[in-house]
Amino acid sequence: DDLETLRRIADRLRKWPQARLGLLAASRQPDLLLGAMPYVDGLVIDLDPTLDLRVIVTLANGPYPEVALILQASVDDSRDLRGPVRRLLDAATAWPDANLVLALQAPERDLIHAYRRLAVECAQRTVDAPILLRVQAPDDPLLPASIALGSLLCDGLGDAVVIDGLADSSG
Repeated sequence: DDLETLRRIADRLRKWPQARLGLLAASRQPDLLLGAMPYVDGLVIDLDPTLDLRVIVTLANGPYPEVALILQASVDDSRDLRGPVRRLLDAATAWPDANLVLALQAPERDLIHAYRRLAVECAQRTVDAPILLRVQAPDDPLLPASIALGSLLCDGLGDAVVIDGLADSSG
């Protein structure tokens, strides 16, 4: 059961308060989001999937702002990583007073380089926004996603992690 798994993860995170980790739930099923509320620090709600805009709503005293807008750019061509990153940062600078979270969607082969490019561009343009590391999980195993996330986290990049595409056991 998805909610039971979520409860176990939340219980484990509470054992390490010094880690200052927050647990967010995201689902396209409203009943699953409602059931997750007692166990998580916040919900991720799609505003417009076609524009890659999402909102994070904090439910408790988690490490996230009360409301944050997730801006995400998609990297389609590994030869042009700067274009999507620059468009993402242009959008971020258009909302200077908003609580923004930045994310990229990129093929596995380009993921590490794309996020490193995002970090460099953020530093050059003095954009101070949390970076959400998003990876696409293959059916099995999770090894490629783990390598990408581990590399970026070891670089000191990323404030939160999302693994998309895990099998949904709810049918």
